[in-house]
Amino acid sequence: NIPHVSVLNSETALKGDVNLDGTVNSKDATLVLSMAVGIEEKFARADINSDGDVTSADAAIILQMTI
Repeated sequence: NIPHVSVLNSETALKGDVNLDGTVNSKDATLVLSMAVGIEEKFARADINSDGDVTSADAAIILQMTI
C-alpha cells in the first residue's frame, strides 16, 4: 500500500482552508475561533481578512464563504 500524501500545504491551500483538508467549511471556522481565543496556535493562513491578527471576524468570513 502507498500511504496517502496530501499535496496541499499552506502555500497551495484554498483561501480559508485553515486545516488544509482541501475544503473550506465550518471546521476551518471552528479552528480559527479556537486560535482567536488562544486554545490553538495561530497560523498566518488563518488571518483571512489580512488585518494582522486571527479573530472571530476571520471565522465569520470563512462561514460566509461556505454559503
